[in-house]
Amino acid sequence: MKKTTIIRERRTSINCIIKFIIEFDKKFMKKGISPIIGTVLLIAATMTIAGLLAFWASSFVQSQASYFSNQTQKIYCSSMEEKINIINCKYYKESGEIWMIVDNIGSYDLKGMSLIIFYNDTYVTTYKTNETISAGMPSTLTFKNVQNITGYNKMILRSLECPTVEVEVLECPTV
Repeated sequence: MKKTTIIRERRTSINCIIKFIIEFDKKFMKKGISPIIGTVLLIAATMTIAGLLAFWASSFVQSQASYFSNQTQKIYCSSMEEKINIINCKYYKESGEIWMIVDNIGSYDLKGMSLIIFYNDTYVTTYKTNETISAGMPSTLTFKNVQNITGYNKMILRSLECPTVEVEVLECPTV
């Protein structure tokens, strides 16, 4: 075979492929989707992707906010150690109440306190109040429905917000 024959055959085969593509295009590609349907499909796909991104972003922001809130609480609580003092404590046996005057010498308000009473190192009773101890001033706390505290070994007043903030109650006479 001559060189010219090979070139002619290649041209012929390329021409055949081009003709096939043109015929295929004419036969099968005449129908397409209308521009309106194409636009609706693009908008639907875009909205689906935007919804997925919004869901992911909101859960991501919530998890980060929760993390930083916990970090802030840790910093807040670590600066509050040993910043409350008990000025006075009285146990009213008839009404079953313990009244305390507590001085918060820290720089933040404390919301909620628990009074933990230890008996003979084996029995513990806890009483809670939701009262707030304002920063920089004495406040009165009332613990209600207190059972007989006779024979207790130790009482601890602890913040519900910051468990590291606590003080031992040295004396609480019965009235």
